[in-house]
Amino acid sequence: SPQHGRASRVAPEVPADADRITLALIALLERENARENNGRPGSLTESDMEDYATIIGIVAGLHDPRALNALLGAIETGGMAQEGVIALGESAVGPLVKLVDLVRSDDRGRSVAASHILGQMMSRQPPVPMSAANRALVHNTLLRSLTNADRIIRQAGVIALDAFSDADVRSDMEKLAASDPFRAPNGHFIVR
Repeated sequence: SPQHGRASRVAPEVPADADRITLALIALLERENARENNGRPGSLTESDMEDYATIIGIVAGLHDPRALNALLGAIETGGMAQEGVIALGESAVGPLVKLVDLVRSDDRGRSVAASHILGQMMSRQPPVPMSAANRALVHNTLLRSLTNADRIIRQAGVIALDAFSDADVRSDMEKLAASDPFRAPNGHFIVR
């Protein structure tokens, strides 16, 4: 994307200041996240949103582990922030697991986005390099999400678990299909 191209050009232009520029871009994204998350609905203009997307793309393109928290603050915006988190690999697993396990209703969107990212990390070809312990952590976290009281988080877990085909996943999906209390107006269940 154009933002990723810009990110790769920022640091080489001023090598002596590359670290300072990188940290300033990360701090800018953190400020924009706060502005986006704390603003009243409709308070940001279209231009504000375009600028926010540009900043997300640039920071995601840095592939700098120091940007993880800033990118996590933008994961509800979709692809660029989520791809930036995935590019950081295994270092993102712990913070993503914490987001999936959130129980506050105001964090539902972040929890769902974190489930999506974990599912993407597990299904990538070639796979995202990850220790067996972190693969197990992701697996168990997503299985746990199937018992969450919030049906949207359960549904995100179902989708994210598509990357796994082991007996535990099949068994838990069968249990969910048989007992999930949610039934959509069209009569469909989360899993059936």
